[in-house]
This record gives sequence, C-alpha cells and structure tokens, in this order.
Amino acid sequence: MTLNKTIARAQRDDYIETIYWFLLNAFGGLMPVWGSFFLLKLFSINPNFSEVITNGELVLFSGSLLSSGLYVINKKSKLLARFKSLVLSKDAAWEQSFPGSRFFTVFSFIIMGITILVFSGVVIARVPDSHLYLDIGLLSFSTISIFIISMITGLLITFYESTWGDPFDSNEISENQIKKLGVQVKKIRKGQR
Repeated sequence: MTLNKTIARAQRDDYIETIYWFLLNAFGGLMPVWGSFFLLKLFSINPNFSEVITNGELVLFSGSLLSSGLYVINKKSKLLARFKSLVLSKDAAWEQSFPGSRFFTVFSFIIMGITILVFSGVVIARVPDSHLYLDIGLLSFSTISIFIISMITGLLITFYESTWGDPFDSNEISENQIKKLGVQVKKIRKGQR
C-alpha cells in the first residue's frame, strides 16, 4: 500500500493516534533532556542546547526511536515467523508484511549506524588523553538531522501501522475468508435450530 492509498484510507482516529505517538515521544521520550534543562534552570544555571548535543543524548534518543519502530515494521514478517517457529517449535503464520518494510528496515539500520558513529565520536572525544576535538557545527547539524529524520520516520511507521492492519476492513478480506465465514455462520445457524 502506498502512502497515497494510506492517506486516502486513513480515518480521524489514525491521525489522532499518530499525533498522540508524536507527543509522547517528543515530550515523554525526551524527558531527560527537558528535565535537565528544568533542573539547571532551577539551580539558576542557564542551560545551553549545545550541551545536550555535545554530550550525545539527543542522537542516542534518535537512534532508540528507530529501533522501536523496527518491531512494528517487522512484526508480521517472514523473519519473525521463522523466529517464532524456532522458539515455539511449531509453524508460525506469516501475513502480508508492513508496506515498504524492506525500505523502512534498511533505512532505519542506516540511520542507526550513523547514530552509533556520531555517539561513538562524542564518547571518544571525551576521553581525557584522546586529543580529539568535536566540530560542534557538524555535530549539531548531524544530531538535529538524525532527530528530525527519526521523528518523521517514526510518524510514517505509526501512521502506516494504524491504517494498514485493520482486520475489519472489507477491502482487505479475501474471497476465501468470506467463504470460511459463510461456513461458520451456517454451522452456527444449524446449532440454533
């Protein structure tokens, strides 16, 4: 399903769920960042946004945001079905995967890889005898870019997830499922008479 079809299919609840996810992640997920600013202000210290960036907290949060989206993307994938089969020692059903799951998975891993590199650079530069200096401009740009990309990707994942998996959508029901439902209804009717 393309983004255009998803938008056309979306209901008011889908938009509300996506906005709710965004607010929880932007404010709740960043609570350590906001909390640090509040505590510093409480102790009459003027906090500087570049301190959050130079310590790597924001880039670390951005990477973790994408990792949680990977479960949503792949929860109906062949890979997870194989994993369930190994763990449960029985065949697990595989359903249609998330729209664009390969793209979102590869893209998320690329961004998380960049996140690892940026955070590792921050940590290595903080080692006392490293003699390395951070380029604050480049670090700020990459951290804010990764944060924005992660939030947009998370919004798309949440939006897709809230619209594509509705089991009661008549457009998604196959003819075989309708026949099975008809057989079940006939059995129920026979039992009532």
